Amino acid sequence: MAEDAELSQSRGLSGWALAGRISVDAGAGAAYPICMDALLPRLRALAPQIDASGAWPGRSLELLADAGVYRWFVPPSHGGEGWTEGQLARGYVQLASACLTTAFVLTQRSAACKRVAKCGNEALKDRLLPDLAAGRIFATVGLSHLSTSRRHLGRPAVTATRTAKGYRLDGTTWWVTGAAYADYILVGADLEGDQILLMVPASAVRVGTPSQLVALTGSNTAAVHLDGVEVGPQDVVDGPAPLVFGASRTGGTGGLQTSSLAVGLGRAAADFIGHEARGRPQLTALHSPLFGALNQLEDDMVAYANGDDGHTKVSLRTRANELVLESTQTALRVAKGGLAIVKVALPSG
Repeated sequence: MAEDAELSQSRGLSGWALAGRISVDAGAGAAYPICMDALLPRLRALAPQIDASGAWPGRSLELLADAGVYRWFVPPSHGGEGWTEGQLARGYVQLASACLTTAFVLTQRSAACKRVAKCGNEALKDRLLPDLAAGRIFATVGLSHLSTSRRHLGRPAVTATRTAKGYRLDGTTWWVTGAAYADYILVGADLEGDQILLMVPASAVRVGTPSQLVALTGSNTAAVHLDGVEVGPQDVVDGPAPLVFGASRTGGTGGLQTSSLAVGLGRAAADFIGHEARGRPQLTALHSPLFGALNQLEDDMVAYANGDDGHTKVSLRTRANELVLESTQTALRVAKGGLAIVKVALPSG
């Protein structure tokens, strides 16, 4: 196809991720149940324009729906596939290697999906999960103010007040990815000293102007203002409870999914070096150790997600940060034609 020929010619740091390590053991003896080698080239082809323009990756998100990616995060009981955390880590690495913006948006969507999937509100699960699995609706999260963002101000960013019909929400949640494109936003609020999570229809809120970020502007991250928004008990996802975020091996601030995105970006950079090494064989000495270290880190993250205590979330995050910096900085030097100044010092595992 002419389209496939065009796709194969897409270049840039986000356009060189290898198609290898796709049909791999995902932690439970099963290979990826979707054709990643058909999806990834199309994401790579769209990534340069998303990066350059800062546009919302709408077409890329449609491709995820067509490939069944949204089903990863929803249990079979509601139309999904219920991937393990190890499988999800590998999936995120592959998607981030093709388009970091799309993968980042997916993490915010999946956070909402997984919260709903694990909640005890069966009516809410029946109402939302089948459409989320099929990609018919888009949900995102406004939760950062419960754990990190603006906590220093000493007062709740979003409050919930009990009413005769449920709850009234007031305040602002400042970092909501894809807010202007969402059908629902999972919002956290302070309720009389406790915390509560509610699924709020996006039509009931005011969305601010998207932030112009140093990177990932296409994620369309913006503030969301809640001015007396009324929701009912049917919209409760979790709480009220003193803390709705318990300890998690894979989620939360600095979680495994964040490290997976870093490894994916590092993989794209390392493969760019590998591509350049075809015409400059001396670069092989740079590419091979970087690619090997990234693959080892991915395997260690999967083992951790599957219950291996040989690593910690912090140690994996530290290695991911070091490797993505080393990979991208080395790729930049190679792209500028430099070699003598490049010295790869891989972090210890």
